[in-house]
Amino acid sequence: MKNWMKFSVVLMSFLFATQAFARSPGRELDLDDIQGWNQFAETMKTQDSRDRSDGQAYMISGALLVLGGLVGYHNSESAVEKLAYSVSQSLGVAGMGYGAYLYNVGSEQTAFYHSVENTKSLGLEQKDELVKNYVSEWKRNRHNEKVIRLVTHSIVAAMNFYNASRENQQELKQGLYVIGGVNALAAISLSFDF
Repeated sequence: MKNWMKFSVVLMSFLFATQAFARSPGRELDLDDIQGWNQFAETMKTQDSRDRSDGQAYMISGALLVLGGLVGYHNSESAVEKLAYSVSQSLGVAGMGYGAYLYNVGSEQTAFYHSVENTKSLGLEQKDELVKNYVSEWKRNRHNEKVIRLVTHSIVAAMNFYNASRENQQELKQGLYVIGGVNALAAISLSFDF
């Protein structure tokens, strides 16, 4: 197969994969303004629809990325190219798996929503109370998760800065400073989210 054909197959696969990833900026459902069951149920219906649509997009994009990687891998002579095609195949399989997860499992709140929705003995007042308690617990857990991530990134940054300051090899020293810097930036960005 000619090089331009290989390149175009891989490029198209990457473009489709990028499109799927771009469609879904974040999976976390924002429950901050939810006041009761009816509002939660409407939000979840919208989220379920988006999860199914995004899941399909990820599965299709992932399959195209795997296909492009397979074609490129088997038509390449270069070890570097084969490695790149192998990585694209792995990313494609990961995209397909993530898409299947979104399509079949959905967001973190999906199981709670379906459990309450399918419990016919609960009245609206009871559902409202359950949702308010769930949202309160969700907010507490989200705060704790942010604190844990902030502390973790801070420790990783400090550890890499310390190791870099004691390292004699210049390339390794620079790499450690970069890793420390990336984690320090992540910690700083998380600190603004409180």
